[in-house]
Amino acid sequence: MNSDYCEVFISVLDVNEFTPTFPTRFFFTETVPENQPVGTFVFTAKASDKDAGQFGVVRYRMVPTSAADVGAFVIDEVTGDVTTGLVFNASATYLSFQYRITATDAGGLNSTVGAIVKVCVLLHLFSLESFYLFLLLTYGILVFLSSG
Repeated sequence: MNSDYCEVFISVLDVNEFTPTFPTRFFFTETVPENQPVGTFVFTAKASDKDAGQFGVVRYRMVPTSAADVGAFVIDEVTGDVTTGLVFNASATYLSFQYRITATDAGGLNSTVGAIVKVCVLLHLFSLESFYLFLLLTYGILVFLSSG
């Protein structure tokens, strides 16, 4: 009986099994004071991906739902940090913005959530030496979860 022996090397390759997911409760209430510079931090849109290695790396994209929303807020594609893209002031006529935020992993799987941003402008009404009165308007971000 003849027999041969050989060594076999098996490589286990990682596959992209998981879609990035946003938290199920994704709601922010923040304020953006009037006349803050462009680039002021507002919130972080954070998704997680259970994959390891390159397939666990998530990139972010934020798309406005109307032309009026373009440029008001921007997202860092690596960190998910959302910052102001404009200087807001009390004379602005449009202080509510809507976006779709998408988290995509290196394998192309993604999840998208909606974001409604309402800017809160702190108006300096009057001052008496060291006493200040501010009017606080509403600002909030409500995000609806959906997976793609």
